[in-house]
Amino acid sequence: MDLASDRVATGSDQKARALACVAAHVAMGAETETYDRAVEAAITSGASPEEIIGVLYAVAQEVGIARVVSAAPRLASAMGYDIERAIEYLIVNDPEATG
Repeated sequence: MDLASDRVATGSDQKARALACVAAHVAMGAETETYDRAVEAAITSGASPEEIIGVLYAVAQEVGIARVVSAAPRLASAMGYDIERAIEYLIVNDPEATG
């Protein structure tokens, strides 16, 4: 008898699993749609936006900065962050910031 399969996952366990799933998506270079589901599961399990973004910091050394930089806009989009609007804001308010 496997005791682990008999136990009901606590909210903390569910949140840890959801955040681990986000980390796996970062490591695999998943598509944006995959992040949508992972972020929804993380938020539903009680993860805060700071905890979800914290996954990028947590895995950076293991997966590499290039993978994290690639994942960041996908993760931000899945969290509802309007990247296009942020870029427009930067251009309007600090034209030198774009080069």
